[in-house]
Amino acid sequence: MVKNTTGGNKHKKQKNSSVKIERPLIIKQEENEGYGQVMSFLGGSMVMIRKLGTKIEFRCRLRKSLPRVSKKDIILYAMREFESKDVGDVILIYSPDEVHTLKREKYIEEEIEFDEFFDNGNENQNINVNTKEESSEEIDIDDI
Repeated sequence: MVKNTTGGNKHKKQKNSSVKIERPLIIKQEENEGYGQVMSFLGGSMVMIRKLGTKIEFRCRLRKSLPRVSKKDIILYAMREFESKDVGDVILIYSPDEVHTLKREKYIEEEIEFDEFFDNGNENQNINVNTKEESSEEIDIDDI
């Protein structure tokens, strides 16, 4: 027989429930803290961060156990005071709902567009659309 690894009947009853645990909104408290966006992974629990509102990039270490970090996530970071290099620590990763709350309460400027980093994907889509138009033009030439 196959071993049951998922749990008993109570575990199976709660499988489809969607209870969200809400945590209090944590904002920056000190001068050396700020908001940033994850740009790339460097390895060794290090990520490249871009400070929101600027083009300044620097390295940050993922402290504690911060699960589900992906590119383009908005984070709260703290710069290290004891090092002369531009190195920081990731304190918190915000969910999309928390990012909207930060914008609404004016902790993050609404003028900042997070989609500016997704423009590369739109260019590829435009190229595909143009190639489709070219293929339709070829069909018109064959009809003549």
